[in-house]
Amino acid sequence: MNRRTVGVLVAVLVLAAAALLWLQSMSAEDSGVADSPVTAGNGQTADADAVPTTTDAAAAPDEEDAETEGPRVNAEGATPIKNVASEVTPQQVAEDADAGELVDPVVRVRSDALVTPDSVDWDEVVSVAGGGLLSDIEASVLEYTENGWTQEGTPELVSSTVLELDQQADPPTALVEVCLDHSAVRVLDANGQSLTDESAAQRVPSVLSLAFQDDRWIAVGQAFTDESTC
Repeated sequence: MNRRTVGVLVAVLVLAAAALLWLQSMSAEDSGVADSPVTAGNGQTADADAVPTTTDAAAAPDEEDAETEGPRVNAEGATPIKNVASEVTPQQVAEDADAGELVDPVVRVRSDALVTPDSVDWDEVVSVAGGGLLSDIEASVLEYTENGWTQEGTPELVSSTVLELDQQADPPTALVEVCLDHSAVRVLDANGQSLTDESAAQRVPSVLSLAFQDDRWIAVGQAFTDESTC
């Protein structure tokens, strides 16, 4: 092989090597764009596939947190508190005597429950009511809450008299005749419009059944008499 041939071969090899290097550099640039690491917020690199999208980053709200707790409409879990109901002993009560001290707390607490049915103080309610009367209050609060009703005003205790007293019963019991004046009371709908029948009797007689339990008088029932007014 002469020198001319050798020179040609060397030139070809040099060109081939240069072309190969050029192709490798082009390939590296293409792959570098796709595979380059992504820098995370803490300065460390992270895989591009692991980077959350805007949609993924917005976490869906917890279903339990999204649920709004509704108003409490029953006395479950409530605990009686002192100095709400009357605590006079049965020996201090007499038949035919005024019973205002026994029934005043019942009238007030029952009325308060309907004035703010969405935030009833059930500890107060169970302090003055039990049995059937407590069930009646729960039913009224549920009805008011579901319909968006509220009560405006409080009934006035016109009179109250002890009809019967059994100090030997366990627990001691009393029946009290009550006259309430509802002329200052209105039931309002969700729009603040009155639902009260203004033509209805404003003074309503009834008989409260009370029991002396846990050193206090609680109302456990209410019956309405045949009289339409008092």
